[in-house]
Amino acid sequence: MFIGLTGGIGSGKSTVLGFFEKQNWNIIEADSIVHSLYSDTGSDFFSSLINRWGKVILNNTGRIDRGTVSQIIFSSETEREWIHCLLHPAVLNKALRLKQESEYVIFAVPLLYEVKWEKHFDKIVSVWTTPELCRERLLKRGLTQIEIERRQRAQMPQDEKLEKADYALMNNGSPDMLKKQCIRLSTELKKII
Repeated sequence: MFIGLTGGIGSGKSTVLGFFEKQNWNIIEADSIVHSLYSDTGSDFFSSLINRWGKVILNNTGRIDRGTVSQIIFSSETEREWIHCLLHPAVLNKALRLKQESEYVIFAVPLLYEVKWEKHFDKIVSVWTTPELCRERLLKRGLTQIEIERRQRAQMPQDEKLEKADYALMNNGSPDMLKKQCIRLSTELKKII
């Protein structure tokens, strides 16, 4: 069973993954795969970024400064499209290889619908929260209001993701309420096989 997990930025996907992991699901995160691609200084990905933007994107240790890259891609639709064309196939290929390692796999992909990966999953789950809670969580992470708005504009609205998904998790209550939803959904999904 290969489940896609999506939702807006700050909706609580990481919390949901933690609950599913405790229900014996193998967890794959697109963000972790992306992080590993950025960290590999000998990769074609690394070379492509340097060729595109120059050494200005490197920090003082010679690694890619993701903050600098974020500023570039969230300020330019052209640059965001370019990096997505480079990143998305690499992330998907790695996830499809990893899914072979377990019977129950949940793959967290914030941009699942935006990149049109629906066909790769048995079912899709969307996490939803109120705009107020989302903003509060992102501010606590250190993002500014401008950064939050810029990132939200780059994603499909979470209400639309919710409508498209096979299942919804409502993360506008207590952590215990979300945990109960995750346990119930995990049990239901495992019965499908």
